[in-house]
Amino acid sequence: MQGIVRLKRRFRATLAAAGFIVALVAGTALAPAAEAGGISYVWNSYSNSVSLYGVPAYASVIQWSRNGTKFQMYCWTDNAGQRWAWGQIFDTGRTLYVPMWEVGNQIGVRHC
Repeated sequence: MQGIVRLKRRFRATLAAAGFIVALVAGTALAPAAEAGGISYVWNSYSNSVSLYGVPAYASVIQWSRNGTKFQMYCWTDNAGQRWAWGQIFDTGRTLYVPMWEVGNQIGVRHC
């Protein structure tokens, strides 16, 4: 009789352990992937290049970059009703402002 009781307890313990492992594996497999912090790029649908600025205003063009050039966003700011992204443009390595509507693949960044 005691042998049957021990066998039942061992069976229950094995089932509980197996259930825990299955739940752990299933939970890991179904967990959403972490948000990928990607590299943004500049894009102007009306032209083949994008103007970049030293300050967040249209009056201070510093350089032009081709559409698709990588742009690492650091933060954003608002100026005169326009939202701007501040970050590094990869063709020259400079840190400049771009109107937010000209940034593709925008990532979540803080306010400047």
